[in-house]
Amino acid sequence: MARQLTLDLGHTPALGRSDFLVTPANALAMTTLDRPETWPQGRMLLIGPEGAGKTHLATIWSAETGAARMPARALRPDLVDHLAAEDGAVVIEDANRIGASAGAEQALFHLWNLCAARGCWLLLTARSAPRDWDMVLPDLRSRMAAMPQTRIEAPDESLLAAVLVKLMADRQLVTPPGLIEWLVPRMDRDLGLARRLVDALDRQTMAERRGLTRSLAADILATLTDGDGVNSPDRGAELEVATEAEARAESSGSRDTQSEGEGVIRPEPTSTNPPPTADQHNADPATDPDPSDPPPDREPQR
Repeated sequence: MARQLTLDLGHTPALGRSDFLVTPANALAMTTLDRPETWPQGRMLLIGPEGAGKTHLATIWSAETGAARMPARALRPDLVDHLAAEDGAVVIEDANRIGASAGAEQALFHLWNLCAARGCWLLLTARSAPRDWDMVLPDLRSRMAAMPQTRIEAPDESLLAAVLVKLMADRQLVTPPGLIEWLVPRMDRDLGLARRLVDALDRQTMAERRGLTRSLAADILATLTDGDGVNSPDRGAELEVATEAEARAESSGSRDTQSEGEGVIRPEPTSTNPPPTADQHNADPATDPDPSDPPPDREPQR
């Protein structure tokens, strides 16, 4: 099959409130961020695994409060006065990386104190609890350990399915009926893996000028997980049948062809929530196809 050179032009994920997929795993975190006036001393730490939606929630909160945003690794003492506005709000993302820089630790310590003095809400996001941040400053360690926390829990199947739908919609990947329902029980509940899977599917379909198929998804998932998490006992037979069907389609000429930054970020003021870019809450309800059935000879176009 002819391959084409693919350029990584990036994509813009939909990060509005209406695009956030609320499930039992993240509902409490969203409710907590919606009520900053209830935070003890106006501070909150949002903890969650890779890809869980921390940046999405921080983006929503920043847009609705006018908060400045900055990655923890870019913090410097000379920026603190600018960040902590009187009666304002500030978000520091990836705070678990703060221990990599003495200057960033010192800046966060000053930011903590200045936010309290100016009545400025302070939201931190991190992948882990403060005890794992390798901080050097004792005073900062004690303050972070005492900070109130809310968590995005490990994803359940409904959240994993919703995230897959959203990631594919963000990249304008046309998803065959039943593909999400087929993938979810065969992969680990790991939202980072979901992102890597969709990224690989996007690159592969562009490189091969082909539509997204279940056999392609199974093949890439197996590559990413090295075989772990793919639970179907007949997967090998399925891929063999699918490969033969695709080879026949190619030989007959029937295959269709298709052709996150440093520094302070201040949100644009918004009065209404942006419309969703895809119907992410209504995934195709078609029933899951029998795993032994080969895919159709013609693939959907992107």
